[in-house]
Amino acid sequence: MKEDIIQFGISKIETKQFAILEENYNAKVPVELDTNLSFKLDTNEKQVAVSLTFSFLQKKKAFLKLENVCYFHINDDSWGNIINETNMILPNNFATHLAIVSIGTARGVLHSRTTNTLFNKFIVPTINIKELVPKDVVFNLPKD
Repeated sequence: MKEDIIQFGISKIETKQFAILEENYNAKVPVELDTNLSFKLDTNEKQVAVSLTFSFLQKKKAFLKLENVCYFHINDDSWGNIINETNMILPNNFATHLAIVSIGTARGVLHSRTTNTLFNKFIVPTINIKELVPKDVVFNLPKD
């Protein structure tokens, strides 16, 4: 199956969580970034959700946190090419593309939410997507 035949569009963007915890921030302490990515499937709506959480940490305490979800509707014909009775497979290149779109969206949300604050200087850096999405994403479907 070639990923270039998967037709899709963004159907919804949702910010599940955003927090600035100023009391946990110290300008003199090094900052770490914790990144979590997950894929979810909604067979009724024929969509895939990509959930990303970014936590900016100091001394293992978050001072800035964002959880954003992008929902991608898969075209009916494409849906039929990637799903069968037992599973759905998102080819690695396609799953990577969805992750890249989602990360870019999260960067924009983070920038917008931190405008006119001292936390606007914190930007999600470039990320090695191959580490986050190393292989095809497989969803096992429930048996009826």
